Amino acid sequence: MKKMKVIVELGSKRWLRSNTYRATANVIELCEGIYIVETTLGGARYLFPVMRCSCRERDTVRINGTPYCEAEYCSDFLEKISRCDGINITAENPAFRRFSVKHPIAEDATNPHILLSSNGEDLVLKGYRLYTSWNPEPLFLHFLSDKQLTPKLKLSYSYKGSPLGILTEFIKGAIDPGSILYSSLVRTLTGEGLIVPLDDIKAASQTIARFHNVMLSCTENWCTPRTANETDVDRWRKRTLFYLSNILKFEPSQSIKRILLNLKNPLFDEFIDQRIIATHQDLHFSQMLKWGENLFIIDFEGEPGRPDEYRRDLEPPLRDLASTLRALSYIAFFALLEVNRIDKQRTMQLLYSNSQQVELAREWTIHVAEKLIEEYARYVKRDIVESTSPSEILEFLKPWFVERALYEAYYESSYRPENTMIALSTLANNIPPILDAKIIM
Repeated sequence: MKKMKVIVELGSKRWLRSNTYRATANVIELCEGIYIVETTLGGARYLFPVMRCSCRERDTVRINGTPYCEAEYCSDFLEKISRCDGINITAENPAFRRFSVKHPIAEDATNPHILLSSNGEDLVLKGYRLYTSWNPEPLFLHFLSDKQLTPKLKLSYSYKGSPLGILTEFIKGAIDPGSILYSSLVRTLTGEGLIVPLDDIKAASQTIARFHNVMLSCTENWCTPRTANETDVDRWRKRTLFYLSNILKFEPSQSIKRILLNLKNPLFDEFIDQRIIATHQDLHFSQMLKWGENLFIIDFEGEPGRPDEYRRDLEPPLRDLASTLRALSYIAFFALLEVNRIDKQRTMQLLYSNSQQVELAREWTIHVAEKLIEEYARYVKRDIVESTSPSEILEFLKPWFVERALYEAYYESSYRPENTMIALSTLANNIPPILDAKIIM
């Protein structure tokens, strides 16, 4: 395969972790006009396919000044890579190759998602951009596809062992549960009373518990459960301190800096000898799809901002639950922003006012959190979480709630710097209020 050194211009991409869009790159011609681009920008490495076809300007990159499309937007991409020696394809049906591109979907996601059609069936093609040492999504989907927990995997494709993308079924008419919770909080804040969608929370809790119960039975090398030891605890603590040290470089206000320094020693030691599994890592309500009475979990590639050295870490299942609870922080922030018709800066100021409206948002989040934990405790296996007491489970959640909040601030500083203080302000204002006052004072 021919490799060329080129200048690549990427433009402003949602998946790009850099304010610089121009770099040197290696371009490798695989076959029939399909090229792989390898480049590094802002300390992050990217690996993705490109082709010449008709696509939107926003979906192009320029190689030595010539426009190429990100290959997933080309209708004959999957058909052509099936004949590329350099591409490994694992497919449900090897003859399942001809597709038509309908339109992009989920354009606020980090990676591109394109709706395809084949023989009357709609499918979702998801391409990866950020090169990491570990992307377990194809493995998760292969393992879970027959468990009625995820959309079914049709095929995955990789280059030199690095996943490039997946093709899954499209759940037509599915609803984002996060939007249901968001709408209920907006209605609460506009005076309709305390509205908590209990059935949707229960469904989310049961789905998370089912996922963890299934992962407990995984016997493959990447996901075999075991008990946590001191080395695991040390790694979790180092990861948390990595996020914290990077956040402090942004010089937040003295009050937030004081709070952050008080959080620098999360109590992970209590998890020694407890079961740890391959977790979702980035679980929240909008990583689920509601279809009728069913909920499906999506996006298993892990946290896009997690350092490579920690991507393979097994963790307590409660880490996923803490991640889901942290989603309530963002829901509360943006609901307050919408209801008051103010910008992000003024919303952060509103949070510090502890007004009646902020207290109502805090009350709503704790009702959701308590119901989520209560239902999870009811359905999860005791091998995973020994206690059935929501209050005891909440205590175990606290260090992971802090770790996830610090990760979010670190992630935002890389991808959406304007949102960094959103993650920090909701943590500092204890939304949802599950941390002890002494922890954040």
